[in-house]
Amino acid sequence: KKEKKEKKKKEKKHHSKKDKKKKEKRHKRRDGAGDGADSKAALEALDAAVAALHRWAAKEEHWKLLVAWHRAHGYAATALAALDEHLAKEKGPPPKEKLELRLELLRELGWQHWVDNAKALLLLKYPQSYPPPFNSV
Repeated sequence: KKEKKEKKKKEKKHHSKKDKKKKEKRHKRRDGAGDGADSKAALEALDAAVAALHRWAAKEEHWKLLVAWHRAHGYAATALAALDEHLAKEKGPPPKEKLELRLELLRELGWQHWVDNAKALLLLKYPQSYPPPFNSV
């Protein structure tokens, strides 16, 4: 019994160290990838500019800035949600640029199976064998 208890204790310590490293990495990314005061000041300026813009325009009108803002703060999942919300409201098929941005966000999240699926769908919607006016939409 004592061996089992000791083994569980070691496993618990190991997991807590791993979780702590992940948490530190996440916070580093949110603070501007650890670049120091310059990146913090730039993020604060960006925050102020976005807040001022929100007073004058609806979020839906500047979706690209909203996605970039979330990415700058290290919130790839929130950026993906904002992009998906924008794509859902859009009439007609989404442009290739937006689908490629979605692919980048999925890659940032580390969701490789989603990335593979999105690549396949992108090739189906915009095949490379078509002449340039039709595949660059």
